[in-house]
Parts: sequence; structure tokens; C-alpha cells
Amino acid sequence: MRTKLFPVLLLIATSTIFNSCKKESEPEPATAAAPSGGGSSSGAPSITSSFYFQAKIDGAWVTYQDGIGGFTSGTAGSNYGSTVNQEEQSALMVTYPTYSGAYFFILKTFPGTASGSDYESMFSVRTYTYGINADTPGYPSGVDGAGIGFIDAAGVEWRTDFGTHDQAGSTFSITEHIANTDGYSHRISKAAFSCKLYDGNGNVKTLTNGIFRGRSLLY
Repeated sequence: MRTKLFPVLLLIATSTIFNSCKKESEPEPATAAAPSGGGSSSGAPSITSSFYFQAKIDGAWVTYQDGIGGFTSGTAGSNYGSTVNQEEQSALMVTYPTYSGAYFFILKTFPGTASGSDYESMFSVRTYTYGINADTPGYPSGVDGAGIGFIDAAGVEWRTDFGTHDQAGSTFSITEHIANTDGYSHRISKAAFSCKLYDGNGNVKTLTNGIFRGRSLLY
């Protein structure tokens, strides 16, 4: 697995997909008006930033917002597989340098080195099935699709393609995908999802009512 670190923040250091290096000039926090769908009507905490992650994880609301509590919206990418070229593009909402937060990712296999247009083809407004990265035992070619990652307060990483990676009944869709003009990514993407998260040690968390809007797609 080869990790590509993009000059948004060069953000996370986790056991599977990221190394870290801080960019000298970090993105300014996004402060647009709160989106519809959050707040007291659903029992969820209010969202005031234009970039955010929010979900119920094991029945408790978790909310991360760009520019609040040390969280920042960024991007990262990885390459999986020894015999295939499976690319992962991730949209992140994380703290730096005390790594916690969440991200969503898209996996897609290409016959050779991916180009800018290849990366662009990974994202569109539609539903996705859940993917499995090609470094997963028993899946040498991986399974293309989407995924969710969550890094808890103890620094433990949970992903949809860890553990048994069973996602029966789970859903994922990209509901917005637009150009970004702040210079820190090519796109801004919004996703809605529900899923199971695994830590690789036999433990599982249930995630519902998930939404994520952030910077995406930098190459």
C-alpha cells in the first residue's frame, strides 16, 4: 500500500492509510450558514460550519465541524494491492496532531497509473455499494465502492472494510459534488450513509443518520 499525501493539511497518521505532515498554511475554517437537516428537530446537535461530519454511533450523536474543537476538513489518498492498482480518495474531518475524527472514501481500480480524469471519475452524485480495499486478506483484487472511517477518542480506527466487513442493509450515496474554489481541493462532496464499523478485533459499531460534507478530490 502506497500513501499519497496531499497539500491540504497532509493530515492523518493512522495504522492503515495515512502518514502525517502539517502544511505551513492550513485551510481557513468554513463558516457558511448551517445546512438543513441538523439541529433540534432531529435531536442532533446544530451544525454551523459548511464542512462537517455528523452521525449516530451506537445510539449517541457524534458531530465534528471544520474550525470547531480543532477539526479541519482535508483530503488524502492511498493505493492498495500488489497485483492491482486500487486507488482510494478520502474526504477527512480530523484533528491535528491528536488524531481523531472521521472520513469517507471511494475505492476504484484502474489498469495503470491513475490520471486526474481517472480520479474525477471516482465521484458522482449517485448511490454506491460498500467497497473493500485490496490489502484485505482474501480480497487480492479488492472490491470497488465507498466506505466510512472513524477514529475514536482513544485513537482506535474503525472502518467499514475492517473485520467481517459485513454491510448488509447499509447505504451510501453522494448527494452533492461541486467545484471548490478555495485552492485546497478540486471538489466539495456531501455524502449520506448508514453502516457497520469494525476495529479488526471483533468489535463492531452501528452508525446511522450519517452525513458528511467536506473538501474532496485532490491530485
